[in-house]
Amino acid sequence: MRLSKKMKPAYASAHHRRYRSYDYDRGAVVFATVVTEPRRRLFGRVVEGRMALSALGERVAAALQSQRTEGVALHEWVVMPDHAHFLLHLKPGQREPLRALGSFVGGFKSYTTRLYWEMAHEEARTTEGARPGLSAGAGRNPGRTPPVVCAIADTLWQAGYHDWLCISRRFIESCRAYIAYNPLKYELQHNRPEALRIREPIDSPLLADGEYWKGVGATNLLDPQARLLAVRISRRVDTAAAIAAAVARILRGVDAGFIPVCGFVSPGERALRDALIALPGARFIQVEVEAMPVDYRPASPLLPALQEGRLLLLGRPEATDLFDRAACLALNASILALARRSAGGMGCYARLGPNGLIWHSEGQS
Repeated sequence: MRLSKKMKPAYASAHHRRYRSYDYDRGAVVFATVVTEPRRRLFGRVVEGRMALSALGERVAAALQSQRTEGVALHEWVVMPDHAHFLLHLKPGQREPLRALGSFVGGFKSYTTRLYWEMAHEEARTTEGARPGLSAGAGRNPGRTPPVVCAIADTLWQAGYHDWLCISRRFIESCRAYIAYNPLKYELQHNRPEALRIREPIDSPLLADGEYWKGVGATNLLDPQARLLAVRISRRVDTAAAIAAAVARILRGVDAGFIPVCGFVSPGERALRDALIALPGARFIQVEVEAMPVDYRPASPLLPALQEGRLLLLGRPEATDLFDRAACLALNASILALARRSAGGMGCYARLGPNGLIWHSEGQS
């Protein structure tokens, strides 16, 4: 799971022993990952962004859901071809919560390893005399994922597990999204890597001379004939009703053919991004606040829009570490300049006045 530099010190840990000082009396949420040894793809395959579980994968998924440990509750989870992610709630008031965490993961791994051995031995018996390397029925139905690999390894899983302590609601929601979109991410990485490839430098008349931009996704959105709409929604637009009204107005512009361009920083802007992701066919450009490093990975909720070719992520090779007011103003200025270079492009700014939303037009090209 990719964490930003800002998040790592507060939220991430390679092993739970690193955060024993955390006050578990109030409970905790832990994101955990277990990986097959040595990353064998035994649990199925991803088809059109969804997991098609093998027979072993189905048993592993069932075992995860039925695993019971006092003081631990399973929430979101996903079984992938060679690993599994799950979100666990360590209930408050436990004497040894970390022992309970280890018991849950260890019990799950031990039980599924026994299942693996049993299924592998059974498969070996039923495939006796078959060509080496083929599971029963593999030649007859190539679309079916074999249940296990005939060569029986000593263990199913790598030693230990990876875990992250989630100490903010925002990070918990990020983990939930990561789990939900993991099959789609896997498919894009393995079957459609072009969709996630960083293109640099991007060449477009809409970008000012001398500016170096990197991008992921639909670079065709920078067509000079596109109608770009630079969007700003003030942080003071913070009530549900005001945010909904602002989003609805921008979506009317989308219906009219505009392509929103935004940093999606304020609550209203993030709500707009969620609406654009959910709206079929809606095209938009996100200008990243932070730099776009060589190992850049888009946020999980953005993956469907990238897959559908209706999102462009723009970023700089370098960016300021401190996103203060000056950096925010510079970001907004670059977004507005980009929009105004397009045919019919313009900007709009929503702020909250005494009697509700006030809209400002920021110049049409």
